[in-house]
Amino acid sequence: MTVTALSSVTRIEITSQPTKTEYYGGEEFDPTGMVVKAYLSDGSETEVVDYTTDKTTLLPGDTK
Repeated sequence: MTVTALSSVTRIEITSQPTKTEYYGGEEFDPTGMVVKAYLSDGSETEVVDYTTDKTTLLPGDTK
């Protein structure tokens, strides 16, 4: 995703949930099927394809 100096990201949204949504503690998060979109200040939108997650190994009780 490239954002020019004339536009900025106003919000992001997960528009399609990942295929796998239920996990056991210790399993790795699998983002397959998840679509993330960025909405820009110029009214355009773009799919975010190069993102990172803050957590990969899930623990019991993780819900987000």
